[in-house]
Amino acid sequence: MPGHDQHEPVTFDLARRALEGQIKLAQRHITMADIIEVVTRHFGVRITDLQSKRRSQSITLPRARFACTVARQMTGHSLEEIGGHLGGRDHTTVMHACQ
Repeated sequence: MPGHDQHEPVTFDLARRALEGQIKLAQRHITMADIIEVVTRHFGVRITDLQSKRRSQSITLPRARFACTVARQMTGHSLEEIGGHLGGRDHTTVMHACQ
């Protein structure tokens, strides 16, 4: 997101601004595939990197701070389901990423 501070707290408003114009929020159900597509495109990371075990900041920022938080707020998925979409992470990893 242009002008996005990588240290800015991930909030629902930040997620909405990042997704604005890319997904019609009011017209369709947001899926994990939608979130992963937007996150990989916005942050310039590959899906395989997003789902990998890598822990570099260039990967953990989009995966943890953004994808997990947005998925938690915009889908009905459990922590376990979100973790499964993001490389098999367990529910506690997703929970900590959302905090």
